[in-house]
Amino acid sequence: MTQRIEEMESVETELPSGSNMAQHERMRVLIAELVKTNQELRFKVARLNERIARLEKGLPDEVPWLGMLI
Repeated sequence: MTQRIEEMESVETELPSGSNMAQHERMRVLIAELVKTNQELRFKVARLNERIARLEKGLPDEVPWLGMLI
């Protein structure tokens, strides 16, 4: 992970000249969107894995407090 950050920082120091500036900025926006989407998907996968674990234990998916009532 730190290697990726270092690579991104080294790329950022190489600023494009003139007409490539708009393209460079657009690529930075796209990369930021990809990173955000990646984090959201990782979160969703983690939540799904938790649901799978609960279902494998036999707990109801929507009512985790039901076991406390019994």
